[in-house]
Amino acid sequence: MIPALLAHGRATPTCGRRKKEGGSSIPPYSPTLCTAAGAAISAFLIQTPARLFDMAIERTFSILKPDATRRNLTGAVNAKIEQAGLRIVAQKRVRMTRDQAETFYSVHSARPFFGELVDSMIAGPVVVQVLEGENAIKTYRDVMGATNPANADAGTIRKEFAVSVGENTVHGSDAPETAAIEIAQWFAGNEIVG
Repeated sequence: MIPALLAHGRATPTCGRRKKEGGSSIPPYSPTLCTAAGAAISAFLIQTPARLFDMAIERTFSILKPDATRRNLTGAVNAKIEQAGLRIVAQKRVRMTRDQAETFYSVHSARPFFGELVDSMIAGPVVVQVLEGENAIKTYRDVMGATNPANADAGTIRKEFAVSVGENTVHGSDAPETAAIEIAQWFAGNEIVG
């Protein structure tokens, strides 16, 4: 919108001194040369960090695992997510089937902990979510903390709420491609409200 205003001459990005007829100068931000909108846009552009114009708004997928729902931690975990600047744009409480859990964690199917992981995910309800924000994947992974709560940083979800490596409260996507697949497994496009 700002470039459109500037291109059509409805606002001026800077308002310097200019000569009037007769040789006298008009002071900066004179209403005869600059609109109030132009002055506001100039001030905004000067005071706004350049990184805001290059924001990487993305979406990531989150699961609040059965150990979290069993202990009624949904609100506490959501508060940490929102305090980190992420928006919850889709959320629902579901009971995973064995087939859904096996599909979801199929990347780990050859690992020795696969059966235990699937069993833990179907042991109770989960809350599946789509989170949105600047660099959402990295931001959420930082907020989650290390998989092992003993190694997680203070203030992270896992440090504060996880019981063990196996009951570590939350899952989060690790890459944009993974996030897209995980989101599509649990949400239709019209269920995501940004």
